[in-house]
Amino acid sequence: MIKTKLIEGRVTMLAADLPEGASNVKVANHFDGLALTWDVETMKIGSIELPEGNWQPLGFLRDISEEKARKIASSTHFSGLRRYHKPGNILTVKEYYSTALKFIHSLIESEVQTVNPLGNKPYYSLSNYGASPDGFKKFESDIEAWLAAEAQTWKNIFLMIKM
Repeated sequence: MIKTKLIEGRVTMLAADLPEGASNVKVANHFDGLALTWDVETMKIGSIELPEGNWQPLGFLRDISEEKARKIASSTHFSGLRRYHKPGNILTVKEYYSTALKFIHSLIESEVQTVNPLGNKPYYSLSNYGASPDGFKKFESDIEAWLAAEAQTWKNIFLMIKM
C-alpha cells in the first residue's frame, strides 16, 4: 500500500511514498478524477487517486532543486510553521530557514517519518544478546519492532503541489 500525506499551509502539497524503482511518474485522468501513475522495473503500473484539484508534479524530494523549492516557499525568509503535537492541543512554532530547500525538507520531516527511529537493523551476536533463550527472544522482539518502524519510514518521497 502506498503511503500518502496531504500537507496544507500557504500551498497544498501531497507527498507519496512510491515504490523503489518508480519512474515515468505523472498525473493522468482516472475515471471521474485524476491519479498519480508510475511504472516500475517489473513493467507493472501503479496508481493512486488524487484529491480533487489541479495537481502539478514537482518530483522526487531527493531531486528537487532550490529553484523548484522556491515555488513552494515564497517568503524571502522561508518562514514555516511546524506543528509539535502535545496531548490535548497543538503547539505551533515559527522557524526560519536559510534556503527554500531546507524549508521543504523540514516541512516533510515534520509530517512524515523519513528515518527509522530505531536506527540500524538489529543483528544477533553473543555480545549483543547472550546465549540464553531469553537473549534470542529479546532479539526476535527487537527485529519485530524494527520492522514495524521500518514499514512506517518513508524512503522514496514524490511531491505534488495543488495549483
